[in-house]
Amino acid sequence: HKSNASIALLIDGDNIAARHVPSILQAIEEHGQVETRRLYSRCSDVIAAWNSTCARYGICPVLVQTGERSGSKEVVDKHMLWEIAMIAFDGALASSLLGTSRPHFDAIALASADTDFYTVASWLHRAKGIRADIPKLFMLRDEHYDSLSHNENCDFKTCLLTYSTEARHYNSGNAICMQHCEAYLCKRPFVEGDRVSPEQFNYACGVLQSLGYLQEGETYIALSKLAVFFHVNDLEPLVICPPGDGLKQLASVLRSQRIDTLLADPGDFIYIHPVNKNRGRERSTANKNLNNAGVLPFLLHESGHLVEDVLSKMGFMQAGSYEMAINWFWNCNGEYLLQAGVSTSELNEEGSNS
Repeated sequence: HKSNASIALLIDGDNIAARHVPSILQAIEEHGQVETRRLYSRCSDVIAAWNSTCARYGICPVLVQTGERSGSKEVVDKHMLWEIAMIAFDGALASSLLGTSRPHFDAIALASADTDFYTVASWLHRAKGIRADIPKLFMLRDEHYDSLSHNENCDFKTCLLTYSTEARHYNSGNAICMQHCEAYLCKRPFVEGDRVSPEQFNYACGVLQSLGYLQEGETYIALSKLAVFFHVNDLEPLVICPPGDGLKQLASVLRSQRIDTLLADPGDFIYIHPVNKNRGRERSTANKNLNNAGVLPFLLHESGHLVEDVLSKMGFMQAGSYEMAINWFWNCNGEYLLQAGVSTSELNEEGSNS
C-alpha cells in the first residue's frame, strides 16, 4: 500500500553519487510522495556533475557558500541541519525562504553517508513523540555502508531506509592501514567476514569497555580507540580507512581470541589525525589521500616531550628550533586553536615544562 504522505528529500551531494537517485527514490516511494527535492554541496564541480540528474528528477541544487576556496564539509552539514529545522518547525518560513512546495511536510528524507546526522534524527524522533505535527525524519543509507557506530541500535531504527547500490569489492581501491604506531597507504587488503551485526557490535563494545578502551555505556568505537587496542595487543596491521573494514577486523579478533588473553588500555597513548587545510576538517578517503596524502594518523606515547614529538611528526621541527616550530605551527593552526581557547603563551608554557 502506497502512502499519500508528503516528503521533502534532502541529498548530501558531497557523499552521495548521482547514479543512486533512482534507488533512493524507490526506497522512499512506498512511504509517500516526494514533493520537494534538494541537493547540497560546497563545490561547484559537484553541482555541475549533478546537472543532468537534477534536471531529469526535478532536484533543486544548492551551492553552499563557505567563504573559502574549497571550504569545510561541516559548513554544508550545518546548512542542511538549519534547513531540516526550518522544515520541521516552521514550514511556512521554509516555504517562503527555500521555495518548498508546501508549508508542511509529513516527512523529511535525508540521503547522506554522514553519521553526524543520526543525532538530529534521534532528536526529532523523540520530539515527534511530544508534538505529533513534527515531520518524521527518514535516514537513507547505502545497503553496503558500514559505520563504526552501529546505528541499528538507535532509538529511531524504524526511520532508517536502505537503498540498493552496486556491490563493493573488498580488493578494489586503496586503504589506509596502521602498524607500529604509523599509518600508511596501501592497496585495500581483503578483510574476511560479512557486515558486523548489531549483536556482534554490542559484544565488541562490551569487551572494549571491560578492557578500558571505552567508557561504560559508550556505544561508539572511535578509530583512536581501535588503533590503540590493535597496537597494544599486537594485532596490527589495522585498516583505519575504510573504517568498516577495521570494525570487521575487530569482530574477527573477538571471535578467534580468548578475552582473558587481551591486554587492557594502558591509558598512555594519544592518537593524532592531522588534517590538510584545503580539506577543512573533512576526513579523507584512501583514494583522495593518494593525491593529497599529507601527514597520516599516528600514535604517540604520553611523555614530557609530547609537544615536541607531535611537532616533529608533523614536520614543524624542520623550522630549525623549538620556538620557530611553535610559531610555524601557530601560523598554520592559529584560527582553530583560538576557537578551542588555546593561546601561543600556553603552547610556549607547555613547551618549557616539557
